Amino acid sequence: MNKTMILGFKNKPPTPADTVFSDCSSTSERTLDAPDLLDDYYLNLLDWGSSNVLAIALGCTVYLWDAADGNTSELVTTDDETGPVTSVKWAPEGCHISVDRNNSDVQL
Repeated sequence: MNKTMILGFKNKPPTPADTVFSDCSSTSERTLDAPDLLDDYYLNLLDWGSSNVLAIALGCTVYLWDAADGNTSELVTTDDETGPVTSVKWAPEGCHISVDRNNSDVQL
């Protein structure tokens, strides 16, 4: 018994309409400096919360950047013994954040 499947289409797929990006800027609106951002694919060092606040882990420190007014604040700094921050994650409602450290500790 031959288990080969042949897919056939009666009509050709529609061609995409010409997309015009007239309101896209060719320059960035803002550039955020991120020194000490660890270059590791498995770390989650950025998270944008539902309250429009970006959390970013730079080394052992977590910073918050409010997109509404552009203010930056330092949330927490861990000591060198526990290692750098490995993950930040906002709760869905945007009021709480978890900070995971290299020694497997989690702070809320």
